[in-house]
Formats: sequence, C-alpha cells, structure tokens
Amino acid sequence: MKKLFKTISLILTLLLVFAFAGCNTGDTISEEPFYSLQSAYNQGLLKRKDLKKVAEYHNKGSNTIIDKELEDDIKLAYLESYPRNENIELTADEIRINKFYGIYRGCVALMIGYENSGYKDACWEETIAGVKFGYTSSQRIFILKLNI
Repeated sequence: MKKLFKTISLILTLLLVFAFAGCNTGDTISEEPFYSLQSAYNQGLLKRKDLKKVAEYHNKGSNTIIDKELEDDIKLAYLESYPRNENIELTADEIRINKFYGIYRGCVALMIGYENSGYKDACWEETIAGVKFGYTSSQRIFILKLNI
C-alpha cells in the first residue's frame, strides 16, 4: 500500500510540475524600446500586478486616455525602431495607437500599428505569469520602455 501511495504521489507531483512549467505562453520579442508582454515581464519591466491591470483593461475592451505629447513620443519611438522597407515609408500621421492601457513603471502598455497594416482575424490567448490575455486579431500588446 505504501508503494502504491508513493507511486501515485510521484505521478501527481510530476503532473503538477509539467502543468506549471507551461504557464507562460507568450512570445519573447525584444526590439528595444518595444517588448512583448513576456519579454517585459522576464526583464522586470513589469510586475505581475502590472500585467493584471493591463489584462483587466484589455480583456474588458477598455482604453485609457493618452495625452498628445505622449502620443507624439510613442509615434517617434515607433518610427525610429520600425524595420525599414523600401516599399513602405511611414509618417507619424500613419501610425495608429489602437489601444492605450496606461503607464507602468515607466513603460507604456499599448497596441500600435500603422494605417492599412492588415491584422488578420484570429482568436488566440497568451498567459504571462498566470495572467491571461485574449486576442481577436493577430495584433498583440506591446510594452514601450520610455526614456524618462
């Protein structure tokens, strides 16, 4: 009976280890100053409580107000870091901040792209530090590290 109990305990322990090992499903994108949620968390730019607040805004479809000066700074950072392509010349007027979720520890949480970027419809989810983010398109949340 003891042997059976030990075997079952070992199996349950292994199952729990593998279950928690898969908790983070986010991609790690680090193209300074823009980071994926997973990368920002891994680098300590965001804490779990920050992720929970961003998820609350995002999953409820909420948005916060962004002031013009910050919007201009974000667009400039995007223009400076956007991969150059000879077929696409972007201007600040073509950049779209689709969602702004606030500032956390000197970092901006947002969804950003450019006019006619053509995000595909897709339902997907990522989990960072046990916090779930649901998406309905191929666009993702990015974290912009501000130089302040």
